[in-house]
Amino acid sequence: RLIYPYPILYIRLLFEKKNEQAASSVLDDFEKTKQILSVVAGSLNYCANSQLKRLGYKRLNFQHHRYFMLFRLVNNLAIVDNIKPFYKKGIFG
Repeated sequence: RLIYPYPILYIRLLFEKKNEQAASSVLDDFEKTKQILSVVAGSLNYCANSQLKRLGYKRLNFQHHRYFMLFRLVNNLAIVDNIKPFYKKGIFG
């Protein structure tokens, strides 16, 4: 099971993108990534960052957009604490 406040994500994306179609596209990708997370959450590695690793965080990139989910597992529950855009080094500075 996955916990994330979906309406807040939509409002945030709409604000960031300033475009309803773009926000909707990212939300569709979120849904696909959420499906993948429900299958692979336990098998993913912990974050490389030592502080995040110590707190039990794992990361999963969206399939078609430059966003990732930062989540932790509590029993059989994936709790997504943050969704952020990411930038590859050299492309966006």
